[in-house]
Amino acid sequence: MLSKVDLYNEYVMTGLRTIWGISKEKVTDVFGTHFSDYLEKQAEKYLITNELYWDGDLLKITKKAKFLSDGIASDLFMLKA
Repeated sequence: MLSKVDLYNEYVMTGLRTIWGISKEKVTDVFGTHFSDYLEKQAEKYLITNELYWDGDLLKITKKAKFLSDGIASDLFMLKA
C-alpha cells in the first residue's frame, strides 16, 4: 500500500508528463492544503524561469522544459508529510 506522500509524488510525476498537468484543486481535495501549499512553494522557481506555468488550476511544464520534467518533478516531490 502506498503512503499519502507516495501517492502525491506519483501524481506529480505522472501529471507533469501529460498534457493535463497537475491540478491544484485535486491536490487539495485528495491530499490536503499542506500538499497544495508545498506544491506552490516548490514550483515558484520554475514559474520564474518559465519552465512551469499555471493554466487556470493546472500546473504545466513548458515545451522548452519538457526534457527536464523528471528533475522538476523530483523538486516538487514531498519527502515526508
